[in-house]
Amino acid sequence: FLTLEEKQIRHMEQKFIKRDDWLAKQGRMTDSEVYGETLEWFCDKTENWLGSLNSDQISKITSWIRIDRNWISLKLKNRNDFQKYFGSLLRSKEDLSEGLHNLLHQTQDHSDESFNQKKKNKKKEWEDILLKVDSITLPYQREKAANELQSYIDDFLILSQENAS
Repeated sequence: FLTLEEKQIRHMEQKFIKRDDWLAKQGRMTDSEVYGETLEWFCDKTENWLGSLNSDQISKITSWIRIDRNWISLKLKNRNDFQKYFGSLLRSKEDLSEGLHNLLHQTQDHSDESFNQKKKNKKKEWEDILLKVDSITLPYQREKAANELQSYIDDFLILSQENAS
């Protein structure tokens, strides 16, 4: 990073601005579009673990999902602020190593308090939704989830044994 030139940093910043990812698209969507995309995403991820959801489960999940425009705006603002800080850090070259370490390991220090608080609230909200999903999970779905989890455990065991040798 110490060898980056101003031209390269500006190029990176332009790429950040032009980035048209899921979060940026959410900012331009209507509430019903965001709701539909979020519901589809959540049901898809849930089915990856549990298998097919029945209509009653989908109906309940549909009633639990909420759209929060303020959260979308806060995430976009936080990301933009983070990227600006990163660019200024690269330009300064002073204490770059320490600054990058801090940026990566203490990201919450680079967000405003309203973002950090909202992030805690959103985490709690999604934990509550996951507990509700757990309460409507059928026995064969629990078995599928357990098998999925076991395959990850097996993969990690194999990888850890390969790295040890």
